[in-house]
Amino acid sequence: MPISDHAPDALAGLDDIDWPQLLHAYGAAGDVPRWLRALPDPEHAPAALDDLDAAVYHQGGAVYSAGAAALPFLIALACDPAVPHRAAVLELVGRFAALMHEMREPWRSAPSAEECREHLRAGTGRLLRLLSDADPAVRQTAAGVAVSLRNAADDVVSALGRAASDAEEAVRVAAVLALGALAPWLDPAGTALAGVRRQLAAGPESLALLVARNRLAPGSVGAAQFVAALSDPALVPALFPVNLVVWVGTEIGQAPSARTDRTALARHMLTTTLPRFARSASPMQDVGAAMLRWRSVTADLVPDIVRLLDDPVAERRAAAAHLLAAAGEVSRPHAHRLAATAGDPDPAARRCAVWALARLGDPRAVDPLVRSDLFAVSRSYSSGASYGMWNVPGIADVLTPMAAHAGALLPAVRLRLRDAADRPTVFSLTEVLAAWGAAAAPAVPELVALLDTPHAAQAGTALAAIGPAAGFSGGAGDLAAALARTAAAGGPGAASAALALFRVAGDHGPLLATVTAELDGAQDDSPMARSGHMLLGRRLAALGSLAEHHAGRVFALVTQDPRRWTGWECVELAYAHHRMTGDAELCLDVFAAALAPVRQGRQYSVTRQVLRHLARAGGAAEQRFAADLRTVVTRDERLADSAGWRGVAEDDEARDLALAVLRRWGAAAPDEHDDAHHAGG
Repeated sequence: MPISDHAPDALAGLDDIDWPQLLHAYGAAGDVPRWLRALPDPEHAPAALDDLDAAVYHQGGAVYSAGAAALPFLIALACDPAVPHRAAVLELVGRFAALMHEMREPWRSAPSAEECREHLRAGTGRLLRLLSDADPAVRQTAAGVAVSLRNAADDVVSALGRAASDAEEAVRVAAVLALGALAPWLDPAGTALAGVRRQLAAGPESLALLVARNRLAPGSVGAAQFVAALSDPALVPALFPVNLVVWVGTEIGQAPSARTDRTALARHMLTTTLPRFARSASPMQDVGAAMLRWRSVTADLVPDIVRLLDDPVAERRAAAAHLLAAAGEVSRPHAHRLAATAGDPDPAARRCAVWALARLGDPRAVDPLVRSDLFAVSRSYSSGASYGMWNVPGIADVLTPMAAHAGALLPAVRLRLRDAADRPTVFSLTEVLAAWGAAAAPAVPELVALLDTPHAAQAGTALAAIGPAAGFSGGAGDLAAALARTAAAGGPGAASAALALFRVAGDHGPLLATVTAELDGAQDDSPMARSGHMLLGRRLAALGSLAEHHAGRVFALVTQDPRRWTGWECVELAYAHHRMTGDAELCLDVFAAALAPVRQGRQYSVTRQVLRHLARAGGAAEQRFAADLRTVVTRDERLADSAGWRGVAEDDEARDLALAVLRRWGAAAPDEHDDAHHAGG
């Protein structure tokens, strides 16, 4: 990388440091002087900054010895008007300054961290003078850096107060926000905090000022004030191009009482704020986040989302279809609009519309699913309260709800299964066939062919789910013989083949031998073995009373550690114990532990499995769990599990499962289903 012909005064002393003896994230720091010398070069400064960021600052958490040595040169370069890209250099300085307050021990007290603090203390005056720099971008960046210079709190507050009256809008906003961010770290009885209060009490009302006041005194600004101030001209799109609504949503918070305000905020974004953005659909993610938080928000906002299916910006049409797919049943009245979008010229909009139709089991999804390869095999999972438009479904997510149209889709699925060699594709397609059950019987030949491959376990699981219908698809004797051979051969597919043989032909001998051998080896307590216990529980439950002589061993496995009752292995083994003995006591005790997160507003995948099992657990289950299940059905806050669209779908599934159990028990009010879908709408 070329460097400048002459080192400015800012780099005086650079060669006095033995850089190769210092370290950055990738080893010896002999390359740091070259990067620093490149910063005065307009052409090569951006690449040099990237290198310094990646190697010297790296990912934060600690200060490398090269970082402490480089910091005074970075400060000097940021303060030199002859250096291009000074705002970017200053931003890197600000990250080091913020790191001083973010580090934990022992890194916080490391010599390199102390050296870094000393350089920042020595440079505080120069950095604060940048709030009066001739370059507005430097002034704006300096406001953010000032928040971390708390060693000189009075001077910082005074400098930010002057910047709050800057001629440039962006600088004023940055300074006001910096005052609010600084306030929680100041001495409650000190003069600096008193100065912040004076600054924030004055000046024209603006959204930035409201945010700063709320950070000074959390809860002091009402949510309605935030929503009403969203059109604040001081926050032009150029300043906050995508995060404006998300930013205000953070101030409003996620408390149950914020539902109305978050709905108003999301609607404001859809109808007022979004048109201010040239092409971006990113703010629509906050609409998804609100849908992920409250069921009623979904019903309230769907009409506004539907209108965006006609937006001239393709990215927004795709985002609208994505949100409508997440909304599930609430989108059904607008299926005709989704069907029209399934022909959109934009591939992303077309894909999301087809997915939305498939979630509804709509026949208009069949043709595009058969004719094109719209969906990948892989799928993503994440946790939290965020909603990302990047999070799209895999083929199994899309096809599973289309069981009613299996006949039309099976030729394409069978063809793809015949051509598949990789495990992810086989796993996804056999998962779909298992979910379709008896309707997937025409695919038996493809599944039988997999019994002689490394995918035998997936094939056996699908054949077991198809059940007796597999035997009526032609060649029942050959099928039973193939399953018997696979079960007898041992290996990864033996157990699932034995289960399939029992489900298809009623031959329980190989399955009983399999579970007996598994129980003999069940003393292994490794995580892998416990995963096997989950599958063992399912096989024992299928056998029911035929495996009753093993009930004592299953009871011992379940009761050896009640702390594990919230996990899959104990839930499946306890349910198997009930199916084997008819005694529900142990099963219901384990279910109570597994359902405990529901009372704290959470669920997990095992929660939904418990709900599936409860319908067959008898009258004692109704007495113990009916109240909890009614709460699952009628609550407005979603039961959180995954992030994004999957979290919405998982909550919908939990609600529908709970309602089905209540109806089976005769314990559901006639209008509870409608209330569950449209609460607050």
